[in-house]
Amino acid sequence: MWTKLCRVGRDAELRYTASQKAVTNIVLAYDVGFGEQKRTQWIEATLWGKRAESMAQYLTKGKEVLLTGDDVETELYQKQDQSYGVKLKCVAANIEFTSDNSTQQQSNQQQYADQYSYPNQ
Repeated sequence: MWTKLCRVGRDAELRYTASQKAVTNIVLAYDVGFGEQKRTQWIEATLWGKRAESMAQYLTKGKEVLLTGDDVETELYQKQDQSYGVKLKCVAANIEFTSDNSTQQQSNQQQYADQYSYPNQ
């Protein structure tokens, strides 16, 4: 198992197999390193079944999620310029939505205001 905080790179794609099993493909990005050495790593995750159906509409570009992946593997592919690249792929064992920063910041500000406000005199 592998767990990583990621951002959804493009809207999830929901489709169905010939046997009508739901499958959602998600492209996710996460940061590797820090400072000047920081770079973005991409991973393609696949979500199956009822969770694939129920979550697909919410997995939109820019959302932050905590991905727990299983069966992580690399795949070699040829780019348009004929060079080769490597991409990561996994089966999504679990995906959790993290709180939106703006919503969390407003909540923290309200808690602070409630804690330190004085009653009207």
